[in-house]
Amino acid sequence: MSPSHILVGSLEKSSGYCFSDKSLAERAITHTSYAYQKGLGRQASNERLEYLGDALLKAYIARHLYLSYPEDEEGALSTKSSNALSGASLAKAARQMGLNLIMRMSAQEEASGGRHKPRNLAGCFEALVAAIYLDGGFDPMDDFLERVLIPAVTEELESSQRDPKSTLQEMLQGSGRGLPEYVVEGRTGPDHNPVFYVMVTEAGRELGRGSGSSIKEAEQKAASDAISREYAQKK
Repeated sequence: MSPSHILVGSLEKSSGYCFSDKSLAERAITHTSYAYQKGLGRQASNERLEYLGDALLKAYIARHLYLSYPEDEEGALSTKSSNALSGASLAKAARQMGLNLIMRMSAQEEASGGRHKPRNLAGCFEALVAAIYLDGGFDPMDDFLERVLIPAVTEELESSQRDPKSTLQEMLQGSGRGLPEYVVEGRTGPDHNPVFYVMVTEAGRELGRGSGSSIKEAEQKAASDAISREYAQKK
């Protein structure tokens, strides 16, 4: 049995889905670096599948949140969607099913820690979603996501509701960006009832703003605002 057949077998076992078209499974786990190293060209990598998977995931998560949180307004649903689709969430789901061990990549990419990079893991997960959809349609894709992604999403949403600052940091790190920085811009009101104003930035760029009766509260609200803005930019 060839190495690629072994990897596809491992993918089918971890995903719980058996592919009719094995070439889709192979492409889903093929990083661009591997395709170039083997002289296969960009078309043999998972980039196009990743593009389709991203769109499918957005629609799936939007439907899931709409049905699961009937009392939430658009803003709250947008924040939840951003958390659910963050690179950290997808990378976590990919790691839990062992995609980091199955991905095909160049020796150089692997040596640079490629099997642990959130961007690579999230991209491979998106590609796998698209491959399952193209091979079997919506039903097996929905079944796969219900089993593999929704538990991770639920955990992520519970965490984000407790601490938006941690969620924002994970989102930024999951997409290969720097740490957020919080700046107190001012304070108004009397000593017994102050209002603090905070801005959160990353690499000098404003991400969000918030205000509250304490610096901690203002920082959390600034983080929530940043999460909402990050999602809006992805629409």
